[in-house]
Order: sequence, then C-alpha cells, then structure tokens
Amino acid sequence: MKIHRIGDDGEPQTTEVKAHVGPTMLLPIKTDVEEGDLVEYDLPSGKSRTVELTRVVHHQSPTAGGRLNHIEAEYAPVSRPQPLVRPTFDLPGLHPTISAASGALYRDGHYRQAVREAFQVVEHRVQKLSGRQDTGTSLMGAVFSGATPTLDITRATGRNALDEREGFKLLFMGAMLGLKNPRGHGTALVDTADDAMESLAFASLLMRRLDLAEQRLQ
Repeated sequence: MKIHRIGDDGEPQTTEVKAHVGPTMLLPIKTDVEEGDLVEYDLPSGKSRTVELTRVVHHQSPTAGGRLNHIEAEYAPVSRPQPLVRPTFDLPGLHPTISAASGALYRDGHYRQAVREAFQVVEHRVQKLSGRQDTGTSLMGAVFSGATPTLDITRATGRNALDEREGFKLLFMGAMLGLKNPRGHGTALVDTADDAMESLAFASLLMRRLDLAEQRLQ
C-alpha cells in the first residue's frame, strides 16, 4: 500500500509499506504514519481504494523481543480523495506556510480539513526545529517549558517574558488538544467558513512565533 501526505513544504510525500487490511490496518511498528494520512491500497478486484486514517495506535509488547510490536490504524472512506499534489491558493494576511497548507482546502469548502492541516504543519515545524519526535500536548509542553525552553518565542523581556512564554506554551498545547485533535479522530465535527478562518489566523500567529524561534536558533 501507499501512504500519502503533504509535507511541511507543501510537497506531496509517498511511502510504500506492506500491511494487513481488515476492520483496522496493521502496519510495522517503524512505519511513518499518522492520523490524517491518506492510504491507497488494492482491492481483490484489482481496483484501488483510498481511505483516511482517523486513529493511529502504537502497540509495543515488553515480551517476545519486539516481534509483537505493531501499529494499528483505524480508517474511514474518502468520498472524494484529496489531490496528492495540492494546488496552492493564497489566503491574504496569513503566514505563507499556513496559506500553502490550507488555502486550497479552504477555497474548496473543506473547512475542517483546512484547520487540521494548518495545525499539523505547526506541529511538524515544532518537531523539526526542536529535533523531537513526540506529538501533541506532550511535544508542546516539553519544547516551551522552563526558563530556557528549547524554542523561545517571546517578544517581551523581563517578568513579562516569563508570562508570555508560559501563555504561549498553553496556546500551543491548546491548539493541539482543542483544534487539531478533534478534527483528526474520525468525528463529524463541522466548521463554517468563519470558524475555519479564525482557526487559520490562530495557526498563523503560532507559525510567526516559530519564525522568531528559528531566527534565534541560527
């Protein structure tokens, strides 16, 4: 089967892997796979089917020398598969990375997917800049905690910088927990155009703070 996703740079990425497809998918433990990925596989009839992964769980056994380790993924059919080469569409005023990731989805009315993609690229950029592989709130809590965090996104100085740092840590964590995750677990959450634009503006704010953090790493 083939696993498709749009990378942080807006370019399509495809990974081929052997897996078992049943009520859930069973994949090798080292497979690079995450919720929201599109998976294309062949049916016995010879036709291909594309589904979206809605939940990914890593199962690691302390016994059997790792032979029982595997990834279990739940999936849902995609009524109209997203294009693997996604056209860009500019959303004026937003960070260009957010616009590239979500602009075409927003234009086409895929508001929930646009929001998820935006916060997914935020998450991926935090991983890239920090060198960490964990995800979600654990990633954000680890990267932005402490007086000397891995990534410094502050603009203030002195006592205000401490407050700003703590506040933005909670904003990054909340973005994962309250905005990204509910749109990637197979829920029927519906966003309006206004809902999505407000969320995309928030993602843009976080991405611009990551610009600042990256400048300080150079």
